[in-house]
Amino acid sequence: MTKKTLRLETHVCAIVGCALASFVGVKVCCSQENKPEYRGVSAAEVRNEFGKTKSGESARIVGMGDWLIVEANNLDGWLYASVKDGYFPNQEWFDPDGLKAIANIDLGTLYEKTSLKDDTPESRVLRQVRESVEKMLSDVKQGLYLQLGPARLRHLHAEDPLVKQDQNGIFPFAFRMRETSEDRTEWNKLRSIHTPLRPISISLAFEIKGVTHTLRTKLGSSLESFNAGTPEKQFYFEIFSWWSVAAVGLACVIALLVFYRCASAPNLLRDPDAPLRDGRHLYSLSRCQLAWWFFVILLSWSVLLVITHSADTVNRTALILLGIGTGTAVGGAFAGRVRDSLRDDGKKKLSEVELNVADRPKAFRKGPGAFVYDLLSDTDTVGFHRFQLVVWNLILGGVFFWWTWSDFAMPEFSDTVLGLLGISAVTFFGVKMTVRGTEKSK
Repeated sequence: MTKKTLRLETHVCAIVGCALASFVGVKVCCSQENKPEYRGVSAAEVRNEFGKTKSGESARIVGMGDWLIVEANNLDGWLYASVKDGYFPNQEWFDPDGLKAIANIDLGTLYEKTSLKDDTPESRVLRQVRESVEKMLSDVKQGLYLQLGPARLRHLHAEDPLVKQDQNGIFPFAFRMRETSEDRTEWNKLRSIHTPLRPISISLAFEIKGVTHTLRTKLGSSLESFNAGTPEKQFYFEIFSWWSVAAVGLACVIALLVFYRCASAPNLLRDPDAPLRDGRHLYSLSRCQLAWWFFVILLSWSVLLVITHSADTVNRTALILLGIGTGTAVGGAFAGRVRDSLRDDGKKKLSEVELNVADRPKAFRKGPGAFVYDLLSDTDTVGFHRFQLVVWNLILGGVFFWWTWSDFAMPEFSDTVLGLLGISAVTFFGVKMTVRGTEKSK
């Protein structure tokens, strides 16, 4: 064999060797690219309040009152692997012998071995491990709660938490979208933007000894981000619908129009014990205050009804404010009667006196100016006790509605703030009781 032939054979062998190595390398790479079976939340389905599956664009829109079916893939395998990997260091399902037994055995092999009827010490340990797996799965399923985007709804559990997995290893958990007072802060995290729809992720979570564990998810944006996922996997939370806004808004407008038309009724907003202006009694500050808080609370409640789909949103502060308004109206009427009963000079009652509008500043003789002057004056002079009551009502009413709109809950005023309004009201009808008025007529 010549050197040239030997050299040629050497090159051929090298080429063949490289080709085989490349082929083997490709096979190895391909085997490494095969991802393990996904374990976690892999799919979801939205149904309306009647249980009918949504279709079209609304198929991925989750609204209050809907049913959300969340599919957890291979939940028992996920939990089993987590225990093996040491993610539940404070777990109480497995004893030390059980943890040693599962160190080198997967869940499928465990099920196969425990299905045998042999009664060896190893089999008894493995059967005890399987019972621990079933106990762990039962406990976790009952403790699972829904997580939508940044909101951890710890009190929103599946309707049937002990649901069985299907032939594909999928656990379908059904959640009814309804708000609870305990989770209201979490729900409001979803409503932090005043738009109809918000992109969300969908996942499940549970807690063990104070530590929160969240199942991985393939649905929607990341748990703390607005970045949308792929269109077919992106879900949205419906903060409100324009139909509900239109319906509730129309009802409020009708109520305001009816009130406006009835405002000219003799004693709806006017004080029957007050002097006359242009043949009619002056407007009553106490009655206007009562109407003011009624509509502030009504509009606030309507906003919350549209957004939260809950009618149980009136809080303690709203009741106290409405009570202060009612008490001021009753106290004002009582003060007027007491004042008239103390008049023993034989003169006309204050309710029979016709004021001379020409004595007022020009801007306060007709229209809205006359209305404002009525609220600020006992007879024909402006009183600071009335002025402070008007100012505090306007400020607190504006703050009340603004906080409701921004925080999606009626605010809680402190006792000090409520006491401030109450003192202003007491001062109002205390002074009213002592007003003697004037006999000047126009």
